[in-house]
Amino acid sequence: MTSHIRFNQIVERSRFPSNAVTRLNALDNKLAPLYGVQNDTLTALDFDSVINELRDVSFNLTEIADISNDMAVTDQALTIILDYLRNCGDQLISPQAVYVLLQPLQERHAAIWDAVNDLV
Repeated sequence: MTSHIRFNQIVERSRFPSNAVTRLNALDNKLAPLYGVQNDTLTALDFDSVINELRDVSFNLTEIADISNDMAVTDQALTIILDYLRNCGDQLISPQAVYVLLQPLQERHAAIWDAVNDLV
């Protein structure tokens, strides 16, 4: 029961942005009023492109934070399964039962790698 509560806490924590994402979003909010302003200096700096790049980096960082949270959830699930298997003691566990426990984690792990590859 305690393991299930920790697992839910990790899932809940994944809904909050990282400090870096929060800082980038605050910077974007400060710079947003300058977006589209027709000014010689801002135009020379291609400032709208700079803001767009900032937004792209912020979005990518958000995705990295999501991937990190997915990895944390998967790690916690593996810990729960290992604790369960350790507590089984001398009881025999069927290979099918172990498969049922691990197969969803393998799928989640593959999805995490796909997300990393898409981002990189």
